Amino acid sequence: MRGLRLCFLCGMGGEGLRPLCRYEHFARLGVMNTTLLARATFVLDRSTHDQLDYISRRMKVSRSELVRDVLAEPVALMAKWIESVPDQPTQASNESTLEVVQQDLVEFIERQQAKAGALP
Repeated sequence: MRGLRLCFLCGMGGEGLRPLCRYEHFARLGVMNTTLLARATFVLDRSTHDQLDYISRRMKVSRSELVRDVLAEPVALMAKWIESVPDQPTQASNESTLEVVQQDLVEFIERQQAKAGALP
């Protein structure tokens, strides 16, 4: 059975095995690879929690994996924007930051549209 991969913890396998499966299991067992993953605790309103739960069940992924995938790029962009604001902002620096934010948002939206267009 070439190409068949099995997770050594859950036995899940097949061509579509998620590459992070082993890391999810390590996290569940309390043996998290801290060079790749870190724990975070959030308090969400009930409706957001329920929607997140529903989406993760329908997509057959963990809530952690879903949040990780959804938040990674937007949080990186936000950090980039915050870092670009000087300690003593001026009108010129604010305008420069807004231009970068606008360009980044346009590119982000274009990437998301391209991903959506690639769906069957």
